[in-house]
Amino acid sequence: MGDAMHLKAIGEHLAALRRPNEGAVILSFGAHAPDFECSKGSVSITVEKGGETATASAAGTGLDNALALARAKVERQIEARAKKAEATHA
Repeated sequence: MGDAMHLKAIGEHLAALRRPNEGAVILSFGAHAPDFECSKGSVSITVEKGGETATASAAGTGLDNALALARAKVERQIEARAKKAEATHA
């Protein structure tokens, strides 16, 4: 399979990962040598939704874990912003 075919497959998978209420799901991939923080290397994902952005990392190839963490972070940011706005208008 050539590069173009691999990239097309990745694009299709990325589109499937993005939820309708998310502006974007941005994946950053990296292969890092073992270090004192992570002996397996890591991957990271950034999620944008409702004007908020959050990034999470996971060891090894745990992209599903990183995605779940980033989504949870951005949801908490949205909730905190809504509470702050509510308190300001109360």
